[in-house]
Amino acid sequence: IEHFCPLHIFHAIIEDFFHELYPIAPLIHVPFFTSQVQECLYQTDAEFLRLCLSLCAITIASLPRKANIYRFGHYASTTDMVSRACQLVTASRLATSPDWAEKPSVNDLLCSLSLGMASHYAQCPKRGWTLINESIHCCRSLGLYHQDGYRDMSSVQVEICKRAFWMLYIVQMYVYQKSKEQ
Repeated sequence: IEHFCPLHIFHAIIEDFFHELYPIAPLIHVPFFTSQVQECLYQTDAEFLRLCLSLCAITIASLPRKANIYRFGHYASTTDMVSRACQLVTASRLATSPDWAEKPSVNDLLCSLSLGMASHYAQCPKRGWTLINESIHCCRSLGLYHQDGYRDMSSVQVEICKRAFWMLYIVQMYVYQKSKEQ
């Protein structure tokens, strides 16, 4: 986390995610996530670190009025901060899970979806669509378009995956409608 921002800024961003963004992007189980943050699991668990960075990115990009607080004089823009989160997630994936694209996890789905949305909000649409397409690939690889894809998941994972699936469905319908208008 310290490669992204100071710890006190990280905690402020996560608090803002809970209060401002979670109602429209409920992609985590709040009690479980909160306990993992309190245990500083991001220091030892690369998957959790990636999820934290992704949630920070979407929060930063979604709340431009707090940009100066989040950037703490280190980043020139919100786009730079979102880009840094994307770089750190990619580096972590390559270092700890190089075959993630062949065998994506629920965490990979959530990270790609969050980073894709953050990139769009930060005015980086090409990277945004690439990451959204990654998350669609994760959905397909996990079989979330069919009931059998949820078979070995906990009830919490099932609910989170359903939420991610429907968020992606809405994005795809939006793109479909836009293409018909042109």
